[in-house]
Amino acid sequence: MYVGRSSPAVSFAAASERPRRRIKVRTRRPPPEAPKLARIYADALPAPNVLARIYLYEWLVRFENVEALGWPAQRIDAVHCWDNFFVQQILQRIAVHLAGLTELSSGQPAAGFGRLIRALRRHAQDADAPAPWNAAHALLEHAAVPSCVLEEVDVALPLWRRPSKRAPEPEPLPSRRTRSMTRLVDAVASLDDEEMDVDTPSEGTRRSRRAEQLAVKKRNEDLRQRAERVLGTSLSHEDEAEEEEEAGKPMHLETKIACLVRLCDLLSTPRGTPASSGLHRLVQPLLDRLPTVEKETREHVAHVQSECETAMKALQKRAPSMVSPRYDAWQEERKALQVANEHAVQGAQAEQYLKLRRHAPRGGALGRDLDGNEYWHLCPIVPPHREWDVSVAGATSHFSGHWSQVLVIYGRSPGGELREDEGKAGGEGNSEAPSLPAEAEAQANGDAEERSADAPTDAPDATSGPVPHGFYGTADAAAVRTLRAYLHHRMERADLSDEAAATQSALLANLAQVQTYLAWAAAELA
Repeated sequence: MYVGRSSPAVSFAAASERPRRRIKVRTRRPPPEAPKLARIYADALPAPNVLARIYLYEWLVRFENVEALGWPAQRIDAVHCWDNFFVQQILQRIAVHLAGLTELSSGQPAAGFGRLIRALRRHAQDADAPAPWNAAHALLEHAAVPSCVLEEVDVALPLWRRPSKRAPEPEPLPSRRTRSMTRLVDAVASLDDEEMDVDTPSEGTRRSRRAEQLAVKKRNEDLRQRAERVLGTSLSHEDEAEEEEEAGKPMHLETKIACLVRLCDLLSTPRGTPASSGLHRLVQPLLDRLPTVEKETREHVAHVQSECETAMKALQKRAPSMVSPRYDAWQEERKALQVANEHAVQGAQAEQYLKLRRHAPRGGALGRDLDGNEYWHLCPIVPPHREWDVSVAGATSHFSGHWSQVLVIYGRSPGGELREDEGKAGGEGNSEAPSLPAEAEAQANGDAEERSADAPTDAPDATSGPVPHGFYGTADAAAVRTLRAYLHHRMERADLSDEAAATQSALLANLAQVQTYLAWAAAELA
């Protein structure tokens, strides 16, 4: 028998005793599907008119004390319900900043804004007066700002203004004058006190005395004529212009909105150096405080997280044995503490998000996806609470009418339109990741193996028809999470430049913050 080689039986036995190598079968996961989003607004106002209101809202939430606008603060974000009274309040605030004043009722306005300030002071409580708006349009005739034309449409608006006491009529504002003009006015005013009666000189008066009186009279007449030449013409022209403003017709609400947009552009237009613009004086305090706000909010979030961890560790130390009758009660206490900790951390992160948004150097959309859809989240003015009146104009089962409580997408819904009878109302969902729709699951189960890795997956279902262009949105944090996964998948599959990839990454980061805020708001309203 040959000893140098093992027998086949021995080799087979040794091979059978070796551990078998497991082959890992990778199953192809279906790509994330885009969620269906409801169309939150499809009423009479065209899209440019709504976007103009959003632009003004972004200005108000950063630079104004909204409690002093004579309008319920919790309804300011219902931008499609603004009326003539509220837009005149916005006009007053913009005019105050343009004229370099601290308040409308007092102070001397800057050159060129006297007519507008006088008209607003005369008609501070009259929302239908045409004079302030005519003065604003006259101011914009020669201003180097882009034009803004909005379609004039009539919509039904609720009456939400606050009852306020009628302010006393302010004293008429004197026109702006130079120092020489002011001295001339003072000299004319003093003539009545110092002038002598030289109309009928007496016979007994000396000749030199009469000549002196006639010379004084001539000087006074020359002074009056000079004052009439210098002051009379400008005053008469201003009076004629103000009479024309008073006699004008009331403007349409959409024309007023367009005028406010141009005034905001004028506010950000520097007259000399960039620091000379009115907007710079408003933005600079925010920029000065931004580093402090960032540090305070970051430390607050870290403090809340530390407190939550400390509370959880203390509870873990009191954990009973699994065979103890107190174990079930301890488990319930642990679950309740975990939910409370998550809500506390979400609240701190939501507060951080809102403060940083209000102190940001500029507002605007959160970003655009690869299809050109704009993502908006209007910074809330007040925190959500149950006392909100959600029965506002344009409210649906998916939209409460408050634009700051939804993620708004201007364009087309990536996953198609969510109909009125589909899904839950916005804000009623939980923060867990939602399951795929039934048709998406069937397609994933039946076609996953046949689908190529390079096949496009970003188009909505063809059977549902084309998705109309408009305003879509959701208040459900779970839908935002699904949308983020879909956008992240598209970003990874697309061949993007470094700049485009950075833009998409910034959009995803902003959507993560919106998701945290919506989850916290839903818990507050629950």
